[in-house]
Amino acid sequence: MKVLFIASEASPFVKLGGLADVMGTLPKALIKRGVECALMLPMYSQIPEEYRNKAKEISRFTVKLNWRRQDCVLRKLRHNGVDVYFLDSQFYFFRPYVYGNAYEDAERFSFFCKAALDALPHMGFVPDILHCNDWHTGMIPMLLRIKYAGAPEYDRLKTVFSIHNLRYQGVFDMDFVRDIFELDPKYLTYEGIEYYGGASFMKAGIIYSDFVSTVSPTYAKEILYPEKGEGLDGLLQCRRNTLVGILNGIDRRDFNPSTDRALTANYDIRSRANKAVCKSALRRELGLDDDTDAPLLGVVSRLTYQKGFSLLMQGTNQLLDTDFQLAVLGTGDSAIEDYFHRLSNEHPTRFAFVDKYSDPIARRIYAGADFFLMPSESEPCGISQLIAMRYGTPPIVHETGGLYDSVAPYNKFTSEGTGFTFTNFTVSDLFGALERADECYRDKKAYSKLVRRAMAEKFGWEASAQEYKKLYETLISLTV
Repeated sequence: MKVLFIASEASPFVKLGGLADVMGTLPKALIKRGVECALMLPMYSQIPEEYRNKAKEISRFTVKLNWRRQDCVLRKLRHNGVDVYFLDSQFYFFRPYVYGNAYEDAERFSFFCKAALDALPHMGFVPDILHCNDWHTGMIPMLLRIKYAGAPEYDRLKTVFSIHNLRYQGVFDMDFVRDIFELDPKYLTYEGIEYYGGASFMKAGIIYSDFVSTVSPTYAKEILYPEKGEGLDGLLQCRRNTLVGILNGIDRRDFNPSTDRALTANYDIRSRANKAVCKSALRRELGLDDDTDAPLLGVVSRLTYQKGFSLLMQGTNQLLDTDFQLAVLGTGDSAIEDYFHRLSNEHPTRFAFVDKYSDPIARRIYAGADFFLMPSESEPCGISQLIAMRYGTPPIVHETGGLYDSVAPYNKFTSEGTGFTFTNFTVSDLFGALERADECYRDKKAYSKLVRRAMAEKFGWEASAQEYKKLYETLISLTV
C-alpha cells in the first residue's frame, strides 16, 4: 500500500501552522507500520538552502492551465526515511512569501494541484492513495475525477481529503476558476463547487474525495452543524458516512523534556525537580518576578480571535486581580499584539510578550510554565496542548474540537484529569477554570499528581497512524 501526501507545507521544510507538524510526522509513523509513504510540496524560496541543494532534479514537464503554460521541475530528496518530492516553479513559488493575496494564490495553487497530478508519471513512485490536505490541494480530487478519468495511471487512484481547519476555504473568483481549469458550468453550481458566488477549493475536496478526514473526533462532529460548519455543514452531513475524525499526535522523540537541548535543565516523569529550575530560568529570561510563588501561565499561539484571546482582553481586570503571571509567545492580529504589548509594558514583572516565533523559547515556555493556556473558541485539533502535557504543564482549555478530545478535566475529589476545561466560551467560565487551576496549584501534592498524569499521556502518532492505516485499507478494498 502506497500513499502520497500532498500539502502546502511540512516541517522542517516550511512551517506556518499545524499542518506542517502533521505532514512532518505522520508519514514517518505510517512507514513504521508498513505503509509506503511519500510527500509532495511546492518548492518555495523560503525552504532552507540545505534542503534546496539536496533536492535533485528527476524530471521536467510543462503544466497546461488553459492558455497558460508553465514549466515545472520535479525534485526529490530523502529526509528521515521519507521521499519528499518538490514541484519547483520559479514563476509561482519563488516569492518573498509562502501565501500571498487571494488573486495570486488562486493561480499559484491551481498550478500546484494540476502539477501534482501531472507529476505522477514522472515520480517512480506509484501511489494507491493521494492524501490531500486543506484547500490548497482541494481541486486534486475533482480534477482526478473529471479531467483524468480514463487514463490507466490515474483511474485506480483513491483520494483522502483532510480538513485541518474548515475556516480557511480557498474561495476564489468563479470565472477565474472556470477559465483556468476549463470547467463545464455544471460544476460551478450550488451542487458543485459554488460557494456564495465564488468557487471553493475546500468544497471541491469535500465533494470529490473518496473519504474526508478531520484532525479530531469531536471536530468531525462539530462541523456537521452550522455553529462550526462554516457554511458547509449541509454538504458534510451528506458525507457523514465517509467522514472520520482522527486525533493528531506529536513526535515524542522530538518533544522530550529529558533530552530537549533548548531547556535550561532536563527532567522526566520520574524526576521532575528540574521543572522548577526551568520555570525560574524562564522568568529571568523574560524579565518576570522570580521571587514569588505565583503560578505562571504559558501561551504559544497564533494571535487570532479564533484562539480565544478576546476572553482575556475582556477579562483584563479579573486577570489583574489574580496572582497569575503570563508568558506569551506569538504573532498575529495587530489588536491582540497591541494588547499584550500594553499589558507587558504596564506590568513587566507579571506579564511578558515575545512578538516573534522562536522554537527554543516556545520549548522553554512549555517546560517552564505551571499551566498552558488555550482558550480557543474553535480548535480542530491543537498540537500545543499535547506538547504541554508531554512537558508536564497541565493545559487550561475551552471544551472544543481536539481540546475536548485530549484534555481530561481535573476532578479534585477523585484525583483524575490532566488539565482544566471550561464549557461555555465566556469570560466567567474561563476565569472559573483559572480559579480551579490556582486552587490546585496551591495544593502541592494535588498539583504534583496532576503534572504526573499529564506527562503520562501518550499522544504520539502510534494510535493515530494505525487509524489512518485502517482508513487506507478500507478505501483500497472498496470497488470503483
